[in-house]
Amino acid sequence: MKYYTTIIGLFSFSIIAVLLNLYFGDLSNKTEKEINKLKIKMIELEDQIKINKIEFAYHTNLKYLTKLDKIYNIEKSKTQTGLQLIDLNKLDKNMMLDIIEVSNN
Repeated sequence: MKYYTTIIGLFSFSIIAVLLNLYFGDLSNKTEKEINKLKIKMIELEDQIKINKIEFAYHTNLKYLTKLDKIYNIEKSKTQTGLQLIDLNKLDKNMMLDIIEVSNN
């Protein structure tokens, strides 16, 4: 009888050890997947930071800033080039001589 209780005790202990091993293995697998996802996000963020640094260097260039100023400073462009902005509500068919249709594809 001594051997049966010892065998049953060791067998139950090994079953419990296997179940605990599977449980902690599953936990570590989930954690590893989360770590891999976070690594991918970190790599994407590092690439974005590199791109932002390049854009910052480009945007601080004086020639680029003057080009942007020429494009987006409408009041200055109106006086220098004689640009006329037309409101679509005030559009008259008689004014359609110099209108160019622009589409975005």
